[in-house]
Amino acid sequence: EAYRSIYYNKFGALQSFWFPTKHTINTKTKSKDYKSTVIDATKTTGPTYSLYKHNKKRFQVEANQSIQLNTALLNECLNDPIEQLLTSEQVWLEDASLEVSPVILTSSQLKRKTGVNDKAQIQYTLDFDFAFDHIQNIR
Repeated sequence: EAYRSIYYNKFGALQSFWFPTKHTINTKTKSKDYKSTVIDATKTTGPTYSLYKHNKKRFQVEANQSIQLNTALLNECLNDPIEQLLTSEQVWLEDASLEVSPVILTSSQLKRKTGVNDKAQIQYTLDFDFAFDHIQNIR
């Protein structure tokens, strides 16, 4: 499944760059937990203890996703658009279903590759965080 990045280039115009090869999506969660009582006290049966109730419970669960994208093998003339993507303040990703999502480019460093130094094997890997929670909890 290919992804298309959409970003503002150095001229302030929207530009696209395709990532047609391997991609990896990661989900990261954080939450708080607390201990609750699992003893049921009723007047008829007295206190009972259940092994099937959770003594430790989670709450305020937040999930965020990130994606790692790889370029195809490139010509070194495409180094400039990659660097402009790296410096863009607003970036979106479009997937194969044409759904566009805002993302934050978390890769902050790029070693410029050339055909001479890298034997024509110019390929980049960039990391993005989706700019919204995986499960929406807008407050």
